[in-house]
Amino acid sequence: MRKKTGAAFQSFLFPSAGGWTVRQSDGQETTCATLAETIPALQSEVTLALPAREVMVERLTLPSRERAELEGMTRLQLEKTLPYP
Repeated sequence: MRKKTGAAFQSFLFPSAGGWTVRQSDGQETTCATLAETIPALQSEVTLALPAREVMVERLTLPSRERAELEGMTRLQLEKTLPYP
């Protein structure tokens, strides 16, 4: 397997129906059943790509408070919103 260095050569990692797909910037593509199997296929920099339908964006509007207070408010809002602990 050839390895290149620098940002010009990247590995893109994204979930697929069969597990994980690794797409190299030179066009080579590999599908692996588990994340552990993807490691040999990764080259240079790795970019994790998630489909938009898999990403949850939550916009919070919080009052101006001290930083410690804002952290607590943010944590509480996220706990109420997220579907997992």
